[in-house]
Amino acid sequence: MEKASSSSAPANATKLTLGQSTDMPVPSFQLFGATIETAAASSAAASDISAAATAASQNATIADATQGQDSLSLSLQPAALSAPTMGPPASRSNIAVERAAALRGHLRRCVEALATARSADADAELASVMRLASADGDAAQRMAVAFAEALARVAIRPWRGVSAALFATHDADNDGSPAVASEARHNFLAVCPLLRLAAVAVNELILDATRHDKLIHIVDIGGVNHSQWMELIAFLGSRWQGRPTSLRLTVVIKEPKEFYSQAATMLTDEATRHRLPSFELDVVESSLEALKMDDLGVRTDHAVVIVSTLQLHRLVGTRSIASSSSSSVPVSASSLADDLLRGFHRVSPRIIIITENEARHFGPGFRERFVLALDYYEQLFCSMEEASLFCQPAERKAVERHFLKEEIKDIIACEDGPQWARHEPLDRWIARMGAVGFVFWPMSIVLAAGRVRSVAAKLPSGGHGYRVTEGDGWLILNRMNKPMFSVSVWTKK
Repeated sequence: MEKASSSSAPANATKLTLGQSTDMPVPSFQLFGATIETAAASSAAASDISAAATAASQNATIADATQGQDSLSLSLQPAALSAPTMGPPASRSNIAVERAAALRGHLRRCVEALATARSADADAELASVMRLASADGDAAQRMAVAFAEALARVAIRPWRGVSAALFATHDADNDGSPAVASEARHNFLAVCPLLRLAAVAVNELILDATRHDKLIHIVDIGGVNHSQWMELIAFLGSRWQGRPTSLRLTVVIKEPKEFYSQAATMLTDEATRHRLPSFELDVVESSLEALKMDDLGVRTDHAVVIVSTLQLHRLVGTRSIASSSSSSVPVSASSLADDLLRGFHRVSPRIIIITENEARHFGPGFRERFVLALDYYEQLFCSMEEASLFCQPAERKAVERHFLKEEIKDIIACEDGPQWARHEPLDRWIARMGAVGFVFWPMSIVLAAGRVRSVAAKLPSGGHGYRVTEGDGWLILNRMNKPMFSVSVWTKK
């Protein structure tokens, strides 16, 4: 375990109320490398949101909030090609929309051909896709390239020897090393607008749950982008209740500790700059499968917050050793994800915050998985297109190539369904969390949703592109009305 710490004498804290009106100093978020001022919702607005949430909870369920996911088909709105194109902007936009529709049609017909063993038709449709798609094109073209590769793997699957030889060489040439994949995942968390909004919600929930605590311990499962914790440190250093006397951050990562060394230095410097009396950073080098609760160093005198961002779904469907011999135990209650959650329950956290894909990519058959994934990744690639305004093109390209494309291949091309991209909607997580002894923590969801809306309004798509649906203990981030990610907060029963 590697530890970094900083300390300085406490000073008078700048008073800052989370629910303050806009005529008072307001916090800002470092979003995509640019500071965005986020005025907190006024008390009147908060009352309106609270009233709306109460009415919704009386007349709707979480299933209502996510209904239509399986059948919703959304139009893609790609940006114009970067290459020079003749004609006025409106004409270029029409061409892009028509091309996106054509790509979806070819991909769908390819899937139908594969499902009915018409290999020649599938080959013809893939050829049509590749004439229109481009790894350097707009969002629709780049997404089509990823889906085409996944479907090509399905098409060649009957020739197992050819498939193994061809794709083993292809993957090696494309540098699919664990280090590259890890870097792509961290960049995805850093630049994807939807996940940056999720980080805003997570930090708001932490601030509210620990607002009166002097001893705080945050456990980061899997390691989010360090900029999220730098923002949280800044808020804790200026909260009106006073700075915490002890802030501990434990980061569990599978990569070698050196992977996080630069981030550790930045976090320690940030804690010093905001004059936190005591800051400790512990890096636990462990996979989630091998994680032991004792390694987290939880103390009973600290308010413990556990944060998991896009991690738990990887363990869903993987049978635990203790329960694999008992056929009477349902898979949903005996996976490694459930074992890990039971371990979290034993350390008695104040809250546990889980961010997961709001999608149903684990369980359905091949054709249904394709339809659901196509609708989902249309919006995700468009969101990444907007992220390219705030990051280097190479970063966006690496995320799409080494992370999103790998997810698509896992969802579409694996013979028995996804091996690790086991995305499930919130209703499945509700059942799983309840089975291991957690209930929703409903406090501060309205405030967190309001903060997210304030930040979302400043993104390229504005308030109409990114929307929030909230309930008692959860919120769902939507793009163009398509549910994309859920953030839920839990506590022990």
